[in-house]
Amino acid sequence: MTYSQGITQYNNKDYIKEEEKCCDAPNILRNRNGYDVCSNCGTTISRSITKNSRYFYYTDKARKTKQNERVYSPFGPRTIIKGNQDGKGNYLEPKYLIKYKRLSKINRGLINGLERNLYDALPKILAINEKLNVPPHISQEAFRIYLLAAKKKLALGRSIDGLIAASLLCALRRYQIPKTWQDILNFSQVEENVLLNCYKAITSLVLPDLNIRIKHIPTEKYITKFGIALGLSSKCQKFALDLIEKCKANRMDTSGRNPKGYSAAALYLSASHAGENKTQKETCIISQVSEVTLRARIREIKKYNIELFDN
Repeated sequence: MTYSQGITQYNNKDYIKEEEKCCDAPNILRNRNGYDVCSNCGTTISRSITKNSRYFYYTDKARKTKQNERVYSPFGPRTIIKGNQDGKGNYLEPKYLIKYKRLSKINRGLINGLERNLYDALPKILAINEKLNVPPHISQEAFRIYLLAAKKKLALGRSIDGLIAASLLCALRRYQIPKTWQDILNFSQVEENVLLNCYKAITSLVLPDLNIRIKHIPTEKYITKFGIALGLSSKCQKFALDLIEKCKANRMDTSGRNPKGYSAAALYLSASHAGENKTQKETCIISQVSEVTLRARIREIKKYNIELFDN
């Protein structure tokens, strides 16, 4: 295979290249690797090189819209300086970078206490919401609750992390998502008494102004949650749901009692009935209830389902 040098000509519009004749009937093919090859005689021409601009292969529309979006803070009119680039993606010189970082620091010092509070709280709410694996509207509702709590200055004398965890708990209870306060404690850096105190403050001082009423999570949702965690079959979970429905049809009084206890007892009885035996200790760990509560709820369910559990 022979190599020959081509004569390259350029104009302002497009790239034009005129090859030297390699044979009587040249048929030049342009390959993906950048070389031009004659399919008739097999001669490889010199590699194609263009001198067009970096945006040559972009359309006019893409060329106009190709720029980095300006980065703004989640609230307030301030612009965040990230890295060593400005809002348009241009690199800053060292002297300007030092200047703008200094201005950004001064600007952060001039904001009020409420904005500093929210600037610290919003990332924490999003982080806990992601760890809990719940829908995005929960974090929006939790931030709305926390915003009014911060405006009412409930953060004075209380932990910000505690108010964040309590706001998430209220948002979860409003939409009846089966997440317990123990689940929130596992992903937040607060203690149990701090969470409960902040929860009482929010339910009494914040939720009435937002017209939000806390709804109790039904037992059926806990049955699905705990059944999956225990590894029980769908048939076993269906039997546990039937037990609860029959108890309610027989007017079993569940007022003032934790629905987690009834769901754990129904799952324990249905697992024993279906041959998928689970120990009481294992059931209590998953459902986060004590063994005394579990045995008491088992007796109540058996009382209203005598024909199924007749000793």
